Amino acid sequence: MLKVRTHNVFDVRDEATIRSQRFDYEGPIVRLDGVSKKFSHFMFGPVDLTLDLKPETVTAIVGTNGSGKTVLLNMLVHWIKPTHGTVYIFGKRYSEAERWIKSRLAYVPDFQEMFYGLTVRDLIKQHERFAPDWDGERFKRLANVFELTSIDVPFEFLSKGNRERALLALMLSRRVPLYILDEPTNGLDLFVRARLYDAWRDMLEEGASILMVSHDVSLLERFADVVVVMHQGRVLGVYEKDALLDDWARFIVEDEQEVRKDCVSHFDACSKEQMTSAGMMALEKGVLSSIVSSDRVKTRAYLSELGYRFQEHRMSLEEIIKALIDFVKEDQRSLHR
Repeated sequence: MLKVRTHNVFDVRDEATIRSQRFDYEGPIVRLDGVSKKFSHFMFGPVDLTLDLKPETVTAIVGTNGSGKTVLLNMLVHWIKPTHGTVYIFGKRYSEAERWIKSRLAYVPDFQEMFYGLTVRDLIKQHERFAPDWDGERFKRLANVFELTSIDVPFEFLSKGNRERALLALMLSRRVPLYILDEPTNGLDLFVRARLYDAWRDMLEEGASILMVSHDVSLLERFADVVVVMHQGRVLGVYEKDALLDDWARFIVEDEQEVRKDCVSHFDACSKEQMTSAGMMALEKGVLSSIVSSDRVKTRAYLSELGYRFQEHRMSLEEIIKALIDFVKEDQRSLHR
């Protein structure tokens, strides 16, 4: 999280209201039980997922294009209904408490075309009428911070960046315990991004939670507390970001070429169970073969026991996510051999 702010965006006098609104429910904020959705070109799920979304935390959903990230968000806000299974938000189903649920979350979609034909002023009026948590004074401050000037221009005539600024200012002007954001930094320049990060910091200090989809790994490394990895409509796992960065590593054997060949041969002969027990996820072959480990302590001990000299390197979040997905792809390939 950023340590320096250029703007104090939010007046936090209503912090107690936000917290009381959230804590009238105790338990995981998001729960999916056996949820699936069949499209003509894509199968989402089945997914069983529980997300605590604790106050003052950021949870990021990551994965390759087409992995189902936006489908998941749209299910959480009831824009898409599952074919099978049940979605619980704040412990309730939409069928029994849709208004109650939607009064506790705000959504910034990546599909801006749905607002074509409307101006920002039109959307302000909608929020004033239908959102009891709307804070007009907050919107004025955010509009100033994000330098919104064209509130009477139809959405389709605004640039992508200005449309994104407008949607962020609108949704962040609702005082809710959960903000759901789909690619929130798309189209934003560096200056507006810095101001958005300030706004997020203030929201989190109020006790809110953020659930987002983003391909911006530098953003995730800075803000995310929890990472949800998706691939081909499935959730591969839910991870504490700091634990991933602490536990994963890449090991490179330093010994002479013949010894390295022996090392490669040894690991090629290892069963999947042997590899996993030593924390090893994959062997990357090349001029210098390397071992990708999800448990650096176990792998370090295993290599030392075998008598190999090696270098140990930390991995970036992007490298770790790619390795997780590659591991699943390799598993799928092995099933079809």
